[in-house]
Amino acid sequence: MSIAIEKASGLKRTQAAVEDQLFSPLSLMTVLVIVVCYWFIDHNWSASEVAHSISVNYTGGDENFTADRIKSVNSLSTSFRLVFATWGCVCFAIAPKFRLRSSPLLWSLLAVALFLCASAFWSSKPSQTVFKLAVLGTMAMGSFGIAAKFSLREFLAITTLASLAFVFVGIVAEVAHGQFRPGSNYRFIGTIHPNSEAIFASLLCLISRMFLSKFGWRNFLGLGVFAFGDRK
Repeated sequence: MSIAIEKASGLKRTQAAVEDQLFSPLSLMTVLVIVVCYWFIDHNWSASEVAHSISVNYTGGDENFTADRIKSVNSLSTSFRLVFATWGCVCFAIAPKFRLRSSPLLWSLLAVALFLCASAFWSSKPSQTVFKLAVLGTMAMGSFGIAAKFSLREFLAITTLASLAFVFVGIVAEVAHGQFRPGSNYRFIGTIHPNSEAIFASLLCLISRMFLSKFGWRNFLGLGVFAFGDRK
């Protein structure tokens, strides 16, 4: 009887340790894939410098000059979208088996997907619309596979590390180009667009609560993540 109780207690401790685990080798590899792929898809080391040069000659009002995204297209973006989609397929293949359950959220997503696909029929540029749908499809494929493989805690931890990387590299880039000048009229551009950088920082603030626990180091980690995101 005592042996059975000890085994049950050991199993519970093992399960608790697994549930409390934030990172695994596979999740860290996923962070690397996300950061590298998204870097080549949408980031630019000189984004802040380009935005500054645009603002100098901008005539529509200083508050909106960053609304225009950089026009240059990265020739590697398509390849890395396919890499991201492939990694999502790998994650999905090794994910625990699950069944899609009917829900309002599922039907809403399907309705939106159907609407997006149907938009090609009334688009003024059908070929461009189909291309954009293909881009959306590859990113959705990668995201779905990653979401299927990891638990919610692991997924949030992955999002935290990726967001930290984008914000940190953005700061380094602005410092390197002499554009990091916090002030009343300052907008943090980093390596992409200020609205996108704001999303990364907001995610850090929202997810930081997950790191708070009865363990002291976790509390410092959570507060540090929040402070880092809040300052951006």
